[in-house]
Amino acid sequence: MMYENKADMQRYKRVQWQRLALLVVVMAACWLCFRLFSSILLPFVVAAGLAYFLDPLVERLDDLGISRPYGTLLVLLAFGVAVLLFILLLYPVIAAQASSFISNVPTYIQTVQADFASLMRNLQHRLPYQLRTKLQDLASNQADTLVTYAGKAASNIIGSGFAVVNVLTLLIVTPVVTFYFLRDWPSIIRHVDSWLPRPYEGLIRAQAVEINKILSAWIRGQAICCLALAAIYAIGLTVIGLDLGLIVGLTAGILSFIPYVGTLLGGITAMLLALSQNQGWHGVIAVLIVFAVGQGLNDYIIQPRFLGDRVGLSAVWVIFALFAGGAAFGFLGIMLAVPVTATLGSSPASGCAAICSRHFISTLRPNEATRPALRGIVAALYGGGFLPRPSNAAAREWLARPEAWSNGRLVLWGEAGCGKTHLLHLWAQSQDARIVDGASLRGLIRPTRPVAVDDADLTPEPTALLHLLNAAAEDGLPVLLASRPPPIRMGYKLADLTSRLRASASVEIRAPEDELLEALLTRLAAARQLSLPLPVRNLLLLHLPRAPAFYREAIARLDRLAMDRGARITRPMAMEILAEIASDA
Repeated sequence: MMYENKADMQRYKRVQWQRLALLVVVMAACWLCFRLFSSILLPFVVAAGLAYFLDPLVERLDDLGISRPYGTLLVLLAFGVAVLLFILLLYPVIAAQASSFISNVPTYIQTVQADFASLMRNLQHRLPYQLRTKLQDLASNQADTLVTYAGKAASNIIGSGFAVVNVLTLLIVTPVVTFYFLRDWPSIIRHVDSWLPRPYEGLIRAQAVEINKILSAWIRGQAICCLALAAIYAIGLTVIGLDLGLIVGLTAGILSFIPYVGTLLGGITAMLLALSQNQGWHGVIAVLIVFAVGQGLNDYIIQPRFLGDRVGLSAVWVIFALFAGGAAFGFLGIMLAVPVTATLGSSPASGCAAICSRHFISTLRPNEATRPALRGIVAALYGGGFLPRPSNAAAREWLARPEAWSNGRLVLWGEAGCGKTHLLHLWAQSQDARIVDGASLRGLIRPTRPVAVDDADLTPEPTALLHLLNAAAEDGLPVLLASRPPPIRMGYKLADLTSRLRASASVEIRAPEDELLEALLTRLAAARQLSLPLPVRNLLLLHLPRAPAFYREAIARLDRLAMDRGARITRPMAMEILAEIASDA
C-alpha cells in the first residue's frame, strides 16, 4: 500500500503480525480440539457429511412447497429405506459366500500347504546347500515370532476399530444429528456467514463457492467410479467362480477412492483365494484379467467421463492426505482427509493468487519519476464522489499503476454495487479512455485510446471482446475491465479469450465495510437534501442488504415518499420502504 509516513508502515506491519499470530493460535486450538475429541466426533462428522450430501434434495422439496422439517424427515426416511433394501438384498448372498468359505477353510489350508510345499521343493533343488540350510534355520527360529506379532497386530487393529467406530453410537446418534443438521442447514450457513470478517468476506465467500464446486464434483465423481468398479469386480470374480468373489469385489471397489489401493488389495486377496481354492495358476490368471479389465475401464472410460480433471487432485496428494489424517486422528482423520484435500486443492488456484496480488500491490511505491504522471489518476480516484475505504484500497492502488498491469490489462471484479463501475468511469475520465458497454459489445472495434469495458462478463459476442483486447495489445493501449466474477470464472468457451482474461491482472473490490456504508448513506441523503433521523439511519444500516445499489434505491424511494406525503422522514416510512425493497428482491 501507499503509506503517508513511516509510522503508518510500522502500524501496518504490526497489524499483519498480529493477524498471523491469531491465525496460528486458531489453527493450534483446532488441532488440539481434534486431538482431544476425535473419539467422539465421528457421528457428528458423518452427520455433517450426510447433511451436505442430502441438502439439495431437501431444498428441492422446499421449493415444491414442503416445509423443511417435513422435507428433511421424508428425505431421511427414503435414504434409510434405500440403505436397508441394499443391505437386505446383499445379505443373503454375502452370508452364503461367507458360510461356504468357512466350511471350505480346511480344504483351502490343505491346498495352500501343498502348493507351498511344492514351491519349496523346487527352490531347494535350485538353491545352494549352505543358503538352503540358513533359510530353513531362519524360518524355524522366526516362525513363532511372526505368528505372535501377527496375532498382536490383528488384535490391535480389531480393538482400535471398535474403540473408534462405535456401531451403536453411529446407528443411534448419527440419524438424529443428521436430522437437525438438515433441518437447520440454512440457519447454520447464515450464522457462519455472519462470523466472516467484513474486510475479507467477499474473498471467503468466493473461496467457499469454489470449494463447494470442487468438493461436490470430487465426491460425486469418486462415488460413481467406486460403484462402477465394485460392480465390475464383484460380477467378474463371481463369474470366474471365486469364493467370496462378491465380498472381495465390493470391498475393492469401495476402497478405490484411494488411488490404486483398492485394486491392489482386492487383487492380492483374490489371487490368494484363487490359489487356495484351486491348484495351478489358471485361477490367478482369471483374477488378473478381471482386475486388468476393471482398472482399464476405470482409467480410460469411467474416470475421464465422470471425474475428469475438474478437481485437479493428484493421486499422490490424496494418498498422503489419507495416511496423514489416519496417523493424526485415526478413522476420523481418514474421513476428513478427502474434504480437506479437496479444499486445499481448490484454494491455491484463486486464494493464493489473491493473496499474492495483495502482497505484490503492497510493495508498489510510486517513484519520483512517475509521481507527476500519477497525479491525474489519483485525483480522480479520490474525488468524483468516490469513497476511499480499505475494501477498495487494492483496486485504487492497481488503477494508479497501469504500468504494473499484466499485458496492459486489469480486471476489477466484485459483487453488484461494490463500486467497480464507478471506479471504471473515474479511471476512464482521468485517462480520456473510451467506455464500452460489454453487454452490448458486438462487431470489431479498433481502439485509438485507452479502453474501459464495463460488464465484461456479459459480452454477447466473445469474439468481439477478443478482437478488442488483441487490438489494444498491438497498439500498447491499456484496457480496464469490470465484471462480477473473476477472470477464471467468467465462463467464456472461446479458448483464446479465456487465456487472455486469465493472463490479465485482476483485483477484487470486497464487500463494503460498515463505515463505508454509513458514509455512503450520509452522502446520498445530503445529495438530495434529506435529513435522516438517527433511528431511521440505524434502521436502514441494520436491514438493508450490504450493497451500495440498495442504499441508492432506498434513499430515492424515501425522497419520493416524503415528497408525496409532504412530511418528514420517519421510522415507519423507512420500514415501509424496507418492506418494498424486500418484496422486490
